[in-house]
Amino acid sequence: MDSACAELLKNAGINTIEDLLRMGATEPERQHLAKKVEVTYATLDRCVCRGDLIRTRGIGKKYAARAHGTAFQNTTDLTSNQRGQPSNFLS
Repeated sequence: MDSACAELLKNAGINTIEDLLRMGATEPERQHLAKKVEVTYATLDRCVCRGDLIRTRGIGKKYAARAHGTAFQNTTDLTSNQRGQPSNFLS
């Protein structure tokens, strides 16, 4: 997420990843929040998915960003990984 988007989220009262995940837990909530902070739904959805991955031990910001371009968008995708470890898609 770029710093401008982060600042908009902060202005909306979203200060942590947990805040973002709680306030953007469902599609309707994400649509509402995207309008509120004046970003596209796709941008907000990407931020929520990355936030979900960042919370996973061993993933962090770098790998969460890399994972976004793969079939792994969130922690559910990681747990259903048929290929084994998350490192299989980050190489």
